[in-house]
Amino acid sequence: MKTQHDYWQEDHDRTMEEMRSDPLYGAVPPVAKLPMNTITCLAGGAEMLRVGPDGFWVRGVKVDQDDNEAEAVYNAFKAWITWAQLNRDYQ
Repeated sequence: MKTQHDYWQEDHDRTMEEMRSDPLYGAVPPVAKLPMNTITCLAGGAEMLRVGPDGFWVRGVKVDQDDNEAEAVYNAFKAWITWAQLNRDYQ
């Protein structure tokens, strides 16, 4: 007979598995070696946006610090969040 702890453990395990597989939690493929102190948004294993001490990178290309920098980073983040929502597994 299952105890309350057993039900809690099953729910906990299921939730942790969902978190690991959800791209919105920043799931990183285990083969990726990313630099420290960076925020990296991946889409299907490919880097879409990276924020680090050396600046912003959109799809692997460094964004110049000019008047269009904020717009380029915003558009990349918006594209990533859209991709993440469209590819989310709602089981």
